[in-house]
Amino acid sequence: FQVLDESGLPNPALATLGAMSSGHAEDDGGEEMSCGGCAAKPGAQPLTAALGRLPAARTDETVLLGLDSRDDVAATRDESGKTTLHNIDVIRSFCDDPWLIGRVAASNALSDLFAKGGRPRYAQAVIGLPETEADDSDDSQEVLFQALSGIRATLDEQGVSLLGGHTTIGEELTVGLSVVGDGPATGLLLRQAGARSGDDLVFAGRLGTGVVLA
Repeated sequence: FQVLDESGLPNPALATLGAMSSGHAEDDGGEEMSCGGCAAKPGAQPLTAALGRLPAARTDETVLLGLDSRDDVAATRDESGKTTLHNIDVIRSFCDDPWLIGRVAASNALSDLFAKGGRPRYAQAVIGLPETEADDSDDSQEVLFQALSGIRATLDEQGVSLLGGHTTIGEELTVGLSVVGDGPATGLLLRQAGARSGDDLVFAGRLGTGVVLA
């Protein structure tokens, strides 16, 4: 299929998105990968099994949602009763456009806080550069600039401040964010559990790339 940009026009950088390649068209010898974006993660079973082998978390009355909750975000409460939401999300590259990957990564990280009825406030970026590009200072600078520009495009729209971050080197471009924000009152905190038959499901925005990339 053909993937369009925000203007509804074909974007050459997204030409390989439908084939789920690692950034190169198959006829160029690129290796096909199983999934990308926010869909590139282990299933629930190995994660649940690994967490189940850990000792029980120590008692902490300030933790509302933690390891035991297995929810989309973590939530803490300070002495005044204020709720703070915490989230971290990292995605692997799904096309050749670092700007778009950065924008999607930021949207992905913020969305979990919105889903809890919260307001994202601060973010830090974690970017892994491909080794081939990290060896070239000009290439690495451009990839970093484009990824960070994509991140800022999303964060600025939502009034979220980018505080800093961390860079590393790996096999492919990965972009992630750690996000902190204000949560609703404890009784209004939305959780994964609790939905009942007959409840309305409200979509507050357009369906994202996960539907395409999974």
